[in-house]
Amino acid sequence: MSIATHSADIAAGFADPPVDSAQVFRAVIDAMSRPGKVVPVPGDLDPPAPMTPALAAVVLTLADFDTQLWLSPEFATDEVLAFLRFHTGASLVDDPADAAFAISLGREKAPIADLPRGTPAYPDRSATLIVQVETLDDDGPLRLTGPGIRQESRLDVAPLPEGFWQARADAVGDFPLGIDVIFASRTHVAALPRTTKVSERRG
Repeated sequence: MSIATHSADIAAGFADPPVDSAQVFRAVIDAMSRPGKVVPVPGDLDPPAPMTPALAAVVLTLADFDTQLWLSPEFATDEVLAFLRFHTGASLVDDPADAAFAISLGREKAPIADLPRGTPAYPDRSATLIVQVETLDDDGPLRLTGPGIRQESRLDVAPLPEGFWQARADAVGDFPLGIDVIFASRTHVAALPRTTKVSERRG
């Protein structure tokens, strides 16, 4: 498979990058500040498969030429690589330990344990994991508690690989170190900051 090298071969990005990225950024901030809330992502991108419009919008908003980006094997296609290089200028890394953002498909095992969690002096030098899923609903079997949540919120997110929640719990168990997670469906996002506790709903 040849790598797309001409702009005509690359899927279009934002129609109005400053305005569109600002709107998407507000959606991400809303999701991060209210863990478990399912937030619509504005825009009408048509990215290369397997990226959904919401996932593509988030990555084009958060990544730039200073960003180190890791892609799981499902996303590491010539078309996706060309799309991200052209529209973000991000550096694509082979080792998740070098990533500022990591992108994975829900059914794939995410490299949570390998992502940087920051340091005591610089906890912001941690990675954000962006997981593309099929189901994203604000009512489900998961119970969320922590900052930004009044009493509790609920979440249904699928598919996720076996062991995902334990790996995520291990990665956030030494606050302020940890990773933040953004889930993206076709049209919506939800977020789990490192401060959010996740358990199975009872009752």
